Amino acid sequence: MSRRVVLLLIALLSPLSSVATEVANLYTARVDASLKLETGLSQGFDQVLVRVSGQRNALSNALVIGQKSSVRQYLVQYGYIDEGGKRWLEVTFNQEAVDRLLRQANLPIWGSLRPMTIVWLATEQNFERELVSEQSPLLAEANLADVLRQRGVPMMLPLLDLDDIMLVDAADVWGNFPVPAIQASARYSADQMVMAKLYQLSGEQYQLQWSVYQLADMQPNAIAKAWHQSQLQGELNTLLPEWLEQMADVFGQQYATQAGLSATDSVQVKIHNLTDLSRVLRAEQSLSSMAMVSQVDLQDFSANYAIFRVNLLGAAQDFYRALALDKQLQAMETFETPMVGADGNVVEENTAVDQQAPETKPAMPSYMWQM
Repeated sequence: MSRRVVLLLIALLSPLSSVATEVANLYTARVDASLKLETGLSQGFDQVLVRVSGQRNALSNALVIGQKSSVRQYLVQYGYIDEGGKRWLEVTFNQEAVDRLLRQANLPIWGSLRPMTIVWLATEQNFERELVSEQSPLLAEANLADVLRQRGVPMMLPLLDLDDIMLVDAADVWGNFPVPAIQASARYSADQMVMAKLYQLSGEQYQLQWSVYQLADMQPNAIAKAWHQSQLQGELNTLLPEWLEQMADVFGQQYATQAGLSATDSVQVKIHNLTDLSRVLRAEQSLSSMAMVSQVDLQDFSANYAIFRVNLLGAAQDFYRALALDKQLQAMETFETPMVGADGNVVEENTAVDQQAPETKPAMPSYMWQM
């Protein structure tokens, strides 16, 4: 395998010692300090809008374009920092104002809780296939780490130590046989898994094929099906950054929530293991911090649990999908995205929603607070 290929790929990702799905500083951007200030502020604003919406095409929205001349009204602060041998302009924008703009533009909002993705990547050179590991040296000039930072997408590579090698072979990834990699990924506590293969077509042209599999709440012996598959080709120096950009767009489409300007839904959530008021307040704060939540009210508090009424700026199904990514909340029983009736309560499976039928009180989604 070409050393240049290995260098580029390992610059893409590095394994993390723990899962980090809470993405910080979503509303802070870094741009080249050599730019004129107004240009730098504009580029930083673009970076934040794409990161928070989860979509590059947010910048082509007519309302967003119209606000480009008013960037300073969204500005909180800016300053210059030196890092990695380079000087940066660091810009922070007002979260409430940015979110309001995205809602007015009918664009989604992707909150700070984002799925950790583990990437199993196989390459081929001279008919030899191998998996990319963290043992390969970093490529200094590659800007792939910048793409991940700019998009706010947490990813990791497997360690490929003895435990991994005993389960996964390059042929498994190359043939897109997910079961071995799913088993090996369990130790990393990732939310989803990407399997990809990269090979040379001719000259400087490469092709990359990739698939995404859900890992969270996967049941034993369940048939693994990719929820997204795609491919792209080009030269390595542009192919790999574009791959990351496409992955970020796909994940944003899956996990970002379409939020309106006013509350559109309301649900109840029961959280156990809240044994004192401080835990109740922390749980309430965790719910309130979600991008699509407009208000959280404590409705009941007993010796071990609390019930919250949550007003949403979007659909309940999107709320439950986002809630599944919160590592502090563990669903007490496996359930699919609940069906929600007009009253905001969860409708039990196989129960018809009939406005003429007597009202019933269906089971409330319950979670265990993890300390």
